[in-house]
Amino acid sequence: MLPQLFARLSELERFERAALDVGAEFVEVLLEPVEKDPLRRFHDRDDGSDPWHPIVREIVAESGGDEHLRTYEAKLTDLLAHRPATKVVSSVAGEVEATYGSLCAALSDC
Repeated sequence: MLPQLFARLSELERFERAALDVGAEFVEVLLEPVEKDPLRRFHDRDDGSDPWHPIVREIVAESGGDEHLRTYEAKLTDLLAHRPATKVVSSVAGEVEATYGSLCAALSDC
């Protein structure tokens, strides 16, 4: 399992090829927020309990801030159009266990 967010088709295909070359199964899952405001969700995520989030926030700011997030979202939408086998799992802010259950259900279909 590689928990990562790829928005570049060539990069995703590279990992897929690596898995298939060693006989592993490759399953692609996109956790998609139900809320249609990913910017707000990103900014609301930092409650001070995760030491990694300030670093992520800094990386995003240095990459262009909200405009970078909007561009990334557009890239993901485009990527999905090229990857029809991608399993899309709905994610509701704050509903970690429900999202995890949906992820497990999606993976059990493999």
